[in-house]
Amino acid sequence: MKKSLKRFISAVLSLVLIITVALPAFAADSGEQIVAEISVCSRDKEVPSFGHTWIYIHNISDRPIQVGAYWVPVGEGVSIGTFANTRDDGKGVYYNIESHCINKYGDHDFYSITKKISGDTLKKVSDKILSLNDWNFFKNCMHFTFAVWKTATGQSFANLLLPTLGELQLRIAGARYKNLKMSYPSADRVYKQKGSGSGASLAVVRSSSLVTPIG
Repeated sequence: MKKSLKRFISAVLSLVLIITVALPAFAADSGEQIVAEISVCSRDKEVPSFGHTWIYIHNISDRPIQVGAYWVPVGEGVSIGTFANTRDDGKGVYYNIESHCINKYGDHDFYSITKKISGDTLKKVSDKILSLNDWNFFKNCMHFTFAVWKTATGQSFANLLLPTLGELQLRIAGARYKNLKMSYPSADRVYKQKGSGSGASLAVVRSSSLVTPIG
């Protein structure tokens, strides 16, 4: 009886994951000028962490682009994610903390999916980032990441609360391992977002926010 129940639960979870990641991504940027590559990323390595998911946006245009409250130089990228107690600058949206720490500690062993987006889509992504400067158990890093990714691509992933389960969804959807190299910003270019919406600003994080690996 117990074995049958376990098989049933496993089958239901597998079905939920398959249905979720099978939802089509919309080709919203067809025919529009492509300005950036957006990646959805997940790393689940450090103990006792539950893992971490984040967004990375790389500027492939010929001019700086705005991502949330941050301007990305030509040929560079920015990582964006939310944190709570693992960073000393408080709950909410951070810029470049994943890019800095993963390069600093050599932790390039994460999964990612990458797609190209247009300037119009980037504006929607930027607005979404500015609106999500918060963190709680239900609106955690996975909630933030998947909300931004859906805005950019139309592809939905379920917020199953634990980033480990988020990574499983990405792997089922074809995420590649050790496939993305992010820019390496200096510590003075790692920021915490202050406020939300059009009035949001950036503050350089404390050095103590950069001593913990990602994931």
